[in-house]
Order: sequence, then structure tokens, then C-alpha cells
Amino acid sequence: MSASVAGLSLVDIIAALGGRLQGEGGYRVVQVGTLEAAGPQEISFLANRKYAAKLAATRAGAVILDEASAAGFAGNAIIAPAPYEYFARVAQLFNPRVVPSPGIHPTAVVESLVPDSVSIGPHAVIGPDVRLGEGVVIGAGVVVGQGASIGAGSWLYPRVTVYE
Repeated sequence: MSASVAGLSLVDIIAALGGRLQGEGGYRVVQVGTLEAAGPQEISFLANRKYAAKLAATRAGAVILDEASAAGFAGNAIIAPAPYEYFARVAQLFNPRVVPSPGIHPTAVVESLVPDSVSIGPHAVIGPDVRLGEGVVIGAGVVVGQGASIGAGSWLYPRVTVYE
């Protein structure tokens, strides 16, 4: 599930990721933001109690909190045991990865057989005897050294080097 322009309700988010609702379940958010900068259509989080003053001043439409922090908060919240991790998962709902099409860029140097589902970017180098799992994404300028193995579904972002 990814968010559209209309956003996601807090109930939608909880259905996808778990957690417990505090407040209005139908409240819709369209993006994530920091406690300081978030507006009424955004969801934020508090993972460290030393920022509790920012929680009191936030304009965020909803906040992801742990049980202890939720006790004193009157706004819309999703209660989760690890707010930072939960927030990262919510951010993925609103900002899904753009998966490149499988294939090998013409400027890549590939010295190993690779599955048809792999995407290899410009100027990447795949050495001899490399094993790439299904759905691997190799970014621009990545070097995968001789004999290395990259598991299925892995992403190597631009300019990463993996040695044998």
C-alpha cells in the first residue's frame, strides 16, 4: 500500500503496520515530517524523551509515540513500542522506492552471469565469479569484486564497493 495525494488515515496506517490508535482514526495524513516542521497533514514521531518539549509544541496532525509518551499527549497518535522504527516504515508508505527496470546498462562491465531480474546501473563493474540473487539492484558506479555474493532483493546504492 502506498499513499496517494489523498493520504492515509491513521486506521489505514495501523492496518498496514500495527500499533494502537489514540485519537481520531479517520484523520488523514499525506506525508511525514519532523516534530518542529510538520503541519496538520503530516505525521511525526518522538523517540527520545529529551525532545518532549517539541512534542508539546508540534503542529503535526499525528505523532508516533511509545506508551509512556502517549500518556500525556492529547492529540492524534499511533502508539508503538519503537517509534523511530515505526516512523521509518510509515515514511516508506509515503515514499516508496522506485524500482528500476531489470537490465544491464550499456556502460556496465559484467564478467559474471546474472539473473534476468537484476538491474545494473551505469559504469557498474561486476567481477568474475560473482553471484547476484534475484531482484538485486546495482547502482551507478558500484564495484562488486571477484567471488562476492549479493543476496536476493538487495540494493547497492551508487559508488558502493563490495570485496570478495
